[in-house]
Amino acid sequence: MTGVDRTPDNPAMDESMFSALQRILGHISSKRRRQFWFIALLMLAGAVAELVTISAIVPFLALISAPERASDYPWLGELAENTSLAGGGDTTLLATIAFMLLVIIAATIRLVLARANLRFSFAIGRDLGREVYRRILYQPFRYHTRRNSSDVLAAVNKAQAVANGAVMPVIQGFSAFLIGIGILAALLVINATIALSVGVFLVGVYLLANRAVQVRLVRNGRIIAKAHAQRVKAIQEGTGGIRDVILEGAQAEFLEHFSEVEMHFRNAQASNGFMSQSPRFVIEAVGILVIAGLAFGLARGGGGLAESIPLLGALALGAQRLLPQGQQIYGAFSSIHGSRKMLADLLEFLELPEAPSLEPATAALSFDSRIEMRGVCYRHSDTGPWNLDSVNLSIEKGEKVVVLGETGAGKSTLADLLMGLLEPCEGEILVDGLPLGPTRTRAWQKNISHVPQHVFLLDASIERNISFGAGTVDTNRLRRAARQAEIADMIESLPEGYDSRVGERGAMLSGGERQRLGIARALYKKAQVLVLDEPTSAIDNETAQRILSNVERDEPELTIFMITHNPDAAASFSRRLEVRDGRVFELGRSG
Repeated sequence: MTGVDRTPDNPAMDESMFSALQRILGHISSKRRRQFWFIALLMLAGAVAELVTISAIVPFLALISAPERASDYPWLGELAENTSLAGGGDTTLLATIAFMLLVIIAATIRLVLARANLRFSFAIGRDLGREVYRRILYQPFRYHTRRNSSDVLAAVNKAQAVANGAVMPVIQGFSAFLIGIGILAALLVINATIALSVGVFLVGVYLLANRAVQVRLVRNGRIIAKAHAQRVKAIQEGTGGIRDVILEGAQAEFLEHFSEVEMHFRNAQASNGFMSQSPRFVIEAVGILVIAGLAFGLARGGGGLAESIPLLGALALGAQRLLPQGQQIYGAFSSIHGSRKMLADLLEFLELPEAPSLEPATAALSFDSRIEMRGVCYRHSDTGPWNLDSVNLSIEKGEKVVVLGETGAGKSTLADLLMGLLEPCEGEILVDGLPLGPTRTRAWQKNISHVPQHVFLLDASIERNISFGAGTVDTNRLRRAARQAEIADMIESLPEGYDSRVGERGAMLSGGERQRLGIARALYKKAQVLVLDEPTSAIDNETAQRILSNVERDEPELTIFMITHNPDAAASFSRRLEVRDGRVFELGRSG
C-alpha cells in the first residue's frame, strides 16, 4: 500500500456526499422506509420524554428542598388527595414517584429507540449487501474477467460498513437532533439566557471541530476504503497459493505485505475514531467549569445556594443530557465524511446496469438443427488485437467436434462465444437460423453444460457438487452421471459416499477426481450441448477414453464441442478444427 492520499478536497465534495447519501437511500426498500417512520415516531416520543423530564426537575428539586412550597403546585396536592399511594396528602412522596416514573419512561423510550436504530442499520446493511451481490452475479461474463475478485468481496463487506458509517449515523444524528431540541426547549423554559448560551457554545465548538478535521476524515476514509479490498486480496493471495507459499518459504513476505496494509487500515480507523470523540472531552471540562462558576456566583448572590439548587440541578441534568446529543450529531457528520469514499465505491456496484441476457429464462431455446457463426470477430479490449477474426462455422446438432490449437490461440474464447458468455464484436451467432442476441442468450444457455479445465467445486457434499444449482436431486440420474464420468466407484468407496465433503475448491480430491466430478455435473444437467475445455488434462488417457466412450454411447444425440491440446484425446470424434492466428480451420470430418 502506498502512502496517505493527500489530494485536497474541493467545495463540491460536500454536495457530492449528500447526493451519494440520497442515491444510497434510493436503494432502500419500501419495507425499510415504513420501518423508518416507526423509528421517527420513537424519536419524537424520545424528544417529548426528555422535554418533560428536564422540565420537571425544577419543581421536583424545589419541592424536595422546600416541602413547604407544595402550595406552589396545587395539582400535586389534588393528586395526592385522590390517591392512596401518597398516604393521603404527602406531596413529596408523590412528586418523587412521578419524577421516577418520568425518568423510567424516558429511559425505556431511549432503550427501545437504540435497539430499533441498530436493527434497522443492520437490516439496511443486509439489504445493500444482498443487492450488491445480486448486481455482481447478474453482470455479463466479460465484466467478471476484468474485475479482481477481492474488489467484489470487499464491496459486499463495504455494504455493512456504509450502513454503520453513513446510514446509521444519519438516523442517529437526526434522532439526537430531535431529542436535543426537546432538551434545549426545556432549558429555555428554565433559563433562556443560559440555555441560549449553552446552545451557541455547543454549536460553535462542534462546527469549528468539524471544519478542522473534515479534510483528514475524508483522507482517512480513502485509505480505509482502499485497504478494504487490499486486505481481502492479501489474504486471498497468501491462502490461495498456500502450496507454493509453503514450498518457497514465503510466509514472512506475505505476512509483511498484509501487516503493512493492516497497519494503514487500523491507523486510519483509529485516527477517525479519535477525531470523532475528542471534542466531547473539551466540552465536558468547560461544562463543569461553567456549572462551578454558576454555583459560586449564585451562592454569593442574595438568595444563597439553597435557593439555587433547583436551577443548578436542572441545568446540570440538561447539560448532561444535551452533551451526548451534540456529540452524536458531530459524530454522525464525522462518520459520514469518513465514509465518503466507501459510499462512492458501494454506489459503483449498486448502480451496475443489469444485463438483459442474464434474466431468468422460463424454458430452453429450441435447438433442432445447427449452431452457426457468421463473420464473428472478437477482441478483449477496444484497442487490442483481434483474438478471433472473421470466424465462419456451422455445427450440426449431434455432431462431435474436437478443437485443437496452441495455447492462447483463442480456443476458449471461441467456446465462450458459442455458450453466449461473450458477445461478438462483429458478426452474429445463430441457433436454428435465428440470431442469438442478448434476448435469447439465457434461454440458449439452458441447453449447455460446460466442463472447464479447472473445475469449480463448492465446499459441500459430492451430491451437491454434482447436482450444482438444481433443486430436488434425482438420485438415479446423479448416480448414472457419476458412472459415465468413471467416478462412481471412488465415491461409493468413501465412508459417507455421495454425502462426503470435498473441501474448499475440492482440496480433498486429486486433480483428476475434480475433473471427473465436473464431467459428472455436466452430464447430470442433461443438456443438449456439452462444451469441454481441456476436461481430461489431469486424467490418464485410458480413463479419459472410457469417459468419452461412455458419453458417446449413452448420449448419441448430444452435441459435443471439446477443446484439447491432445490430438488423440477424442480420436472417435467426427470432426476436427484448429484455431490458429485468430482463425478457425477445418482439419477433417469422418462418418
